[in-house]
Amino acid sequence: MVSWQGQRVSGTVRDLSHNGIAVMLPGITEVATEEALIQVPDGIMLRVRPVHVQQRAEMNLTGFKIETIEKGAEQWKRLCSVTQ
Repeated sequence: MVSWQGQRVSGTVRDLSHNGIAVMLPGITEVATEEALIQVPDGIMLRVRPVHVQQRAEMNLTGFKIETIEKGAEQWKRLCSVTQ
């Protein structure tokens, strides 16, 4: 779930690392300039800033830089270590 400017949108995580996350979002371009919160399963909440957007048909692949881990820092570390 991605939240910004009072909106909530479901997306699909395509890639992640300790410093960033890429999420496929449905046809959204305004997220490209706004700080956002991303809620990941297991109680993880990330405050992020978008760094790039790639238009892909009806979807946008948005890459975010993680500014802070608001909740679930240990879970995030474990998730990142599993995906590498």
